[in-house]
Amino acid sequence: MIYVLDKAIVGVLVCAALTSAGFASAAKTIDLASETAWTLSVDGGRPCAIKVPGGGWNSDLQSPRIDTMEGVKDHVIYQRKIDVPKVIDGQVTKILFGAVNYGAEVYIDDKLVTTHAGPQVPFEADITKFAAPGRKHVLKVKAYHRRHYHGPDGKAKACSVPVGFDFPAGSKSWSHWAGNTKQAYGITVSIKLAAYPPVYISDVFVTPSVSEKSLKAYAWVHNSTGENVTVTLAGKLSSWNKGAWKYPAIPAATCEIPAGAAKKVLIGPVKWSLGEKSYWWPNIPFREDYTAALHYLDLDMRRGDEAAHKYRRRFGFVEWGQGKYYYTVNGVRVNQYSDSTCESQMSYYDCYSTSAAFGRPDRAGGRLGCPETWRRYLRIGINMNRICCSTPTEYMMEAADEVGFMLMPESPLWGNRTSVYNPDVTPKVVRALVRHCRSHPSVARYSVFNEVQDIRKKGWHKLIDAARLEDDTRPFSFDRQGDAANVIVAPKGGRAAVMRHYRAIEGGKNILRGMGECCWGTDEMAQFAFAAREFRMKDYAYFSPWSWINYWPNFLEGMSHAKHAWKANNAPDRVDGVNGWRSPVVSFTQKSLHPFLLIDHAIRRKQPLTRRGSSYTVALLPKRKIGEGSLPWPGYVPEYRTGAAIGRKIEVFNGALRGDRMSLRWSGRWDSPTGEAIVKGGVIGPFEVQPGFHATQTIEFTAPKSKRPTRKLYLILKSVKDGETVFTEDAIYFNIVNPGV
Repeated sequence: MIYVLDKAIVGVLVCAALTSAGFASAAKTIDLASETAWTLSVDGGRPCAIKVPGGGWNSDLQSPRIDTMEGVKDHVIYQRKIDVPKVIDGQVTKILFGAVNYGAEVYIDDKLVTTHAGPQVPFEADITKFAAPGRKHVLKVKAYHRRHYHGPDGKAKACSVPVGFDFPAGSKSWSHWAGNTKQAYGITVSIKLAAYPPVYISDVFVTPSVSEKSLKAYAWVHNSTGENVTVTLAGKLSSWNKGAWKYPAIPAATCEIPAGAAKKVLIGPVKWSLGEKSYWWPNIPFREDYTAALHYLDLDMRRGDEAAHKYRRRFGFVEWGQGKYYYTVNGVRVNQYSDSTCESQMSYYDCYSTSAAFGRPDRAGGRLGCPETWRRYLRIGINMNRICCSTPTEYMMEAADEVGFMLMPESPLWGNRTSVYNPDVTPKVVRALVRHCRSHPSVARYSVFNEVQDIRKKGWHKLIDAARLEDDTRPFSFDRQGDAANVIVAPKGGRAAVMRHYRAIEGGKNILRGMGECCWGTDEMAQFAFAAREFRMKDYAYFSPWSWINYWPNFLEGMSHAKHAWKANNAPDRVDGVNGWRSPVVSFTQKSLHPFLLIDHAIRRKQPLTRRGSSYTVALLPKRKIGEGSLPWPGYVPEYRTGAAIGRKIEVFNGALRGDRMSLRWSGRWDSPTGEAIVKGGVIGPFEVQPGFHATQTIEFTAPKSKRPTRKLYLILKSVKDGETVFTEDAIYFNIVNPGV
């Protein structure tokens, strides 16, 4: 059977597959988002106009906004007319949803097409059998409120869908938290109509191996026809960066796809000998002009002599893994300094889709967009974001791929016994998240669940195996409160590390340790900075505050304290030069997260971290001063007599991803970092420090003579790598005492 394309559509079929930075599969895509085409009825009431997606039906972008708790008892119904284009004979037509919270039924002309349950994950409805190409149809989406899946008191029950980070005003029966959130309800993110050829490639997952220097990919081929078809997939590699790489040839793969079925087809493997410059690397140490190496795999599918479909997938050649007590990228230790942010805690409903901070740059409109968001984090020293209880958009991941920022997607489920494990729904939500994220090199690992209790007893550990069905190339972890085993083993062999919250900082290199949340307070940025130094000394593989946006609501473009949803900490906006950019507390935080940090052991020991409530505080650090922009550092000042022998142990960090030769240059100056040079000092090294690791060096000298009773002696420390000074510590000083004066 020969399938004929409309001549006017031939170019669309090819171009749609070749112009996306990430991927494209559909022959034609129509955006169904609109401010005028949709109506909404609440609990069977009268239809009214609604913006779609519009941040969800409860968004403050809607006019009027529908209250989350009081406005809807059970469900809403979205409705509009759609024109289904005739693109190709035998076409497959789908509605692609970014998400519908918390669940949906999809109808065409009042005929049920499919159902979906679960928050914040994409899904699709195949309307091929319900919608004739070239005709108008009525699309209806019945979207359920969260309470539809819960008891009258709001408590979860056995048939519940998993719960998101969702605490709207008036929901006290659902949670004891007093904070408010902006969890978007109904149709969110996006909604599109897409037409595909009758035999098409739906997805491609490229899986590089740095350790084996090889590349392979998996393609999912769908056959919607009534007969078996034989297809040949021919692949070709090219550079997204326009690099002159000598790519390996991709051998063609031929297979038979049964009628009405889909098949997973292996492409490759092929040898990859392009070297480490062709690998995807995080932007560490941070460079403003850095762009990661990215590549295209183009697949051309043919049925005999006829072109059937084209598909382009952008990918990075990267391999994520873990050692005994650390994570690795391309076999190199990488230390993950993260933020933890939930989409609904920020300034907008459906924030990842509606805010400037996570959208595409718009030069004409003056918007910097998501690339700037990731760079702002990197300027601080935060190189990762735990997308806490949320699903990142495709563009958020594309931007992270390009600027070299690491992401840790986390299933959009909130724990603390709010969610109940539903074997029919919960694993599907996790699989949908992983399937959505797996093709992006910036995705360093997955957090399977946040703040989960009774992991094995309630069955949550089964989610590890569910996630592995979609991607077994990355590490997994659980974020949870309380003490627990450091590794959770799933029934089918999957393993996940446990990232604790708000616990004492432990030492040792015997296990992989992580602190998923710490320093919970309105103005605890300094506490987080001190904690970061201790985490690094204790070789934590990962740590994160809760949360950076709580410390600094206006940190991201277009956001502010006034708009900020999660006011449990009620942090005010920061002011540049006072307590924001270029302030002492922010500069100290940047130093604490710097890849080439230097730490004086004795001063660190004199400023211990202690547990108070759910946070960490530092002795001798008055919190009232931090908000004013001052930072009493160092809080401990050693004292030596003139002529005394001074010995200082200095920890030298090599947080880079390449190069293992370090040197320590040091000297002493009176009164200030730029004062009279009194201690000549010298250079220790070069010595070996492997990337990601740190080493102790000892400085020894005699306290210089002074004609004053007490005088400050500043110790100037410089970390040198490859002949270049990469870090300077000049804030440490001693009091030199002359009793005879």
